[in-house]
Amino acid sequence: MKKIILFSFLLLTLIFIACKTDTNSSTAETEEGISKEWPYFAQEDKIRNYLTVDEIPEDFPKHYENENYEEYFTRCAEWAKNNLEKIKPEFKDKVTNYQGNKK
Repeated sequence: MKKIILFSFLLLTLIFIACKTDTNSSTAETEEGISKEWPYFAQEDKIRNYLTVDEIPEDFPKHYENENYEEYFTRCAEWAKNNLEKIKPEFKDKVTNYQGNKK
């Protein structure tokens, strides 16, 4: 009886690992370079504050691992300019007039 339980546990563990590995590899292929720990540069609350929708849209820019905050913010601002219908009215002027970081 113990051998059957042990074998079943081992089999389930292997199946779980195989499924988990398959899921991770397909995600890595579609989102190469995206930061898995900080997909929105830890700015989720700030982003939601600007949006008229509750959830961050699927097409909202995600943070690349080699990208600094200014680069990410510029891409977010560009997205916002192209998606004004998803931006709260009080932020539309700010988004529209954003010029990027002038040096």
